Amino acid sequence: MTSVPVILGIPEIWYLRAIMILVFTMGGIISYYAFRSWQKIHDRPLFYMALGFGLVSLGAALSGILFEVLTQGDYLTAWLASASFTLVGFFLILYSLLAREDEPLESVSS
Repeated sequence: MTSVPVILGIPEIWYLRAIMILVFTMGGIISYYAFRSWQKIHDRPLFYMALGFGLVSLGAALSGILFEVLTQGDYLTAWLASASFTLVGFFLILYSLLAREDEPLESVSS
């Protein structure tokens, strides 16, 4: 039987959980503000940026949930799911940075 590694009296898994919660929280905050900006100015790339950061954040949360709850420690399934969400999220963020708006921002009615 293997023992759980401990740093400063705290099992290492709790450090990973804390970091993933922070990633999920920060990504959620970025997604929220990008979405709010999209609602105000209707700039389509901001919508894709909000969606992209949301998927990256969801991937971070999903990896932990899958690993600990649903797959009972199946690393491969948890990492594949997380990486898939992260990949699609980063693609959307890149698209939002490279996409051009159909009409100029000045012509959007407030």
